[in-house]
Amino acid sequence: MKTKRGPTSWIASIEPIKRSNTICEANIVSRGSSFHLIALSLKSGHYACIPDWQFCCKINTYKDINTNINLFCNKLYITDAVSIAYGLANLTECFKKKSPA
Repeated sequence: MKTKRGPTSWIASIEPIKRSNTICEANIVSRGSSFHLIALSLKSGHYACIPDWQFCCKINTYKDINTNINLFCNKLYITDAVSIAYGLANLTECFKKKSPA
């Protein structure tokens, strides 16, 4: 992330909790904060929800990091929005259908 003082970076971790073809629930820990994230893929579109912040929004794609950061900044601090947008982009594997056995 670029700031007025130059680029900055930090480490975050993602721990998936529940996975299915339409929902992925995970905890994202970054910069001393923890976020419970629920990503939904429904017929009506894709959604990112953070229940602890009473925040949910419709997004175009999970991997569109810049657009998602801008959407999340309406409710979250910029550093939290960046962490969540990158975490969400890395959770797209959750929605891949499992191969039949």
